[in-house]
Amino acid sequence: MIIMLAGQVARGRVAVGVEGPTGAEEKRLTIVEATNYFAKQGQASAVLEQRRQATRIRCELGLDPGEILVLREGNGPDVRWECRFPTRAAYDADMAARAGSETFIQARRVMHTLVDRFERHVYEVDESRSQRHAS
Repeated sequence: MIIMLAGQVARGRVAVGVEGPTGAEEKRLTIVEATNYFAKQGQASAVLEQRRQATRIRCELGLDPGEILVLREGNGPDVRWECRFPTRAAYDADMAARAGSETFIQARRVMHTLVDRFERHVYEVDESRSQRHAS
């Protein structure tokens, strides 16, 4: 089963009903994409290697490599990838670059043969903590 969970921002409003930033605030908004890979039985190492391959492709495309995390304890995805983007526009441009790369699309297809479940989550960073410490 493949699950795509992405927060969609349209005209300053996040799909879950939380008011999002607009205008000058958008320029400071940090977006974090997190993807979770739940490997099929016996495929965890193949999932990790395929995620590494996707990261190499990202680098070839001039994109930020992000960070690969491997589960060591507890329950959760076998492999997780995270990347931060300074603005929603930067995130959208990154997504467009991936969508326009046949090599990346093929890497994604291979990954989907190795996992039972895939999740994509898109977050915005809550800047309230850093704002409190700045004053």
